[in-house]
Amino acid sequence: MKKLKEIMQGRNGVDELNIFLITNALIFKILAYTTHVRLFDMFSVTFLIYSLIRAFSKNIYVRRIENDKIVSVVNKIKRNYKRNLTQFKNRKEYKYIKCDNCHQKMRVPRGKGKIKVTCPKCKYQMEVRS
Repeated sequence: MKKLKEIMQGRNGVDELNIFLITNALIFKILAYTTHVRLFDMFSVTFLIYSLIRAFSKNIYVRRIENDKIVSVVNKIKRNYKRNLTQFKNRKEYKYIKCDNCHQKMRVPRGKGKIKVTCPKCKYQMEVRS
């Protein structure tokens, strides 16, 4: 264990991108095993080798930049998914609209007929049906 600590000192180690790569390598390995397609096996090995190269890299600054880019993309996808799921769950109680002026998303209660809505961002007033 002490030897491993000495080897890993000053290296990047395992981060979110490495976990993502290793998970994909495992998924492709399972696909290769079940479908007997060698292309999946090649993807699996490629992801695994790249994750090892990243883990043992001494260029921590570049690896952190790579990791930050991937984490921001994944977080954006998660945020959009969560927002869409919330809108889908509330679709019977609220209607989601966009401001005609600044495209800010707003929600209004359903079943109120025609109502005047003021955008909280640009103060533009519009009449919508709920």
